[in-house]
Amino acid sequence: MEEPNYQEESIECIASCNLTNENTPVGIILNDTEKKVLTACNDKLYYFNLSEIIDSYTSFLEKEDGRISYYKSIHLGGNIRSICRNKQIRDHVRTNNMALFALNCRNYPVKVYNFDGELITTVYMKNQFEEIDEIYSLEFIYSEESSIILGGGKNCVHVYDYNSGKTLEYINFNSKECKIENSKCQKGIISCLSLKTSGIGSFSVFASGSFSKTIFLHDLSDLHSQIQLSDNNLNLNSVTELYWLDGSYDSKFMDYHLISGHRNSDYLYIWDVRKPNNILFKLDRENFGSNQRYNINFKYFEDELILTYGDSRGNLNIQKLKFNYDYNKFLQNVRQRQKIKLKSQSIPCIERFFDQKLLVTLSGERFTSCEKDQGCTFKVWKINTNTLS
Repeated sequence: MEEPNYQEESIECIASCNLTNENTPVGIILNDTEKKVLTACNDKLYYFNLSEIIDSYTSFLEKEDGRISYYKSIHLGGNIRSICRNKQIRDHVRTNNMALFALNCRNYPVKVYNFDGELITTVYMKNQFEEIDEIYSLEFIYSEESSIILGGGKNCVHVYDYNSGKTLEYINFNSKECKIENSKCQKGIISCLSLKTSGIGSFSVFASGSFSKTIFLHDLSDLHSQIQLSDNNLNLNSVTELYWLDGSYDSKFMDYHLISGHRNSDYLYIWDVRKPNNILFKLDRENFGSNQRYNINFKYFEDELILTYGDSRGNLNIQKLKFNYDYNKFLQNVRQRQKIKLKSQSIPCIERFFDQKLLVTLSGERFTSCEKDQGCTFKVWKINTNTLS
């Protein structure tokens, strides 16, 4: 039986913009319908319109010096800790009222904006002393059916209902209730959050990671229960990213798998939460001492999940995961598809347009082992697909 044809991708830079004096890349948000991109660096938002580039796919070499400019920037007043698009928009923006994102800046409350940067609402997440809490991580889900903002603080998680404008819960991991019910509790600064949005436990089960190197599972229907993910054979560093592998194929859900990323680590880790005491797989991600958060772009193709992510050595990594949906929903196959060296420095932020052969990256690094900061650069890449037998 013949193996299916393998499609290899090549990448060509077609435009770029150096963001002068910026050295802390935070995130990228796409608006596919309008072919626009929002980038977050330090304490500013930068907006780019890619419609002309997408329509013509003008070559970087043919275009005058290959530079593009942002058409708008917004100064927020404080360094951005976290930015999170509405996670309900899996592939592309379908309606303008869903094109929302939440962000929080140091010493400021959480704010929700529409894509154009117009402030929709301010969210005051208060601790047990009725003081506005310092928030370090966000998760944002908004639709007509459900609307949740999770905010990670120090030893706590805030649960806010966006539609009603009310705080639903304040989960204090130092409370007597948590400590009595759990031999081990989450602790420290909650650095990342991921809410499950499909299958078993959707919109109720979420994962939290901390700078204290711990990962826990929680359930909004049972606030004091906690399950720790740990592996005694690994010395995990502070947790910087968590992603549920949400999605479905042929009406069958991926239910049990989670990806974690860590400071100064050469790997991403895949967990099967049914076996919380052992990692399932390791995915390579080169590192030379970075403390950055690195995002992962997910693309679903039939029964496969394709991951695209950068690393601190300027590589574009493309990974394919295949699931067995019919038998226990185990992760069936993991293999590296490609590693492409881009003409770029550390690449913490990558996004891929849903229906265009286009990739955008935001590179840069703050306080690296290279002894000096790497400035932020926004780049647009054309994706070429070559089919190999």
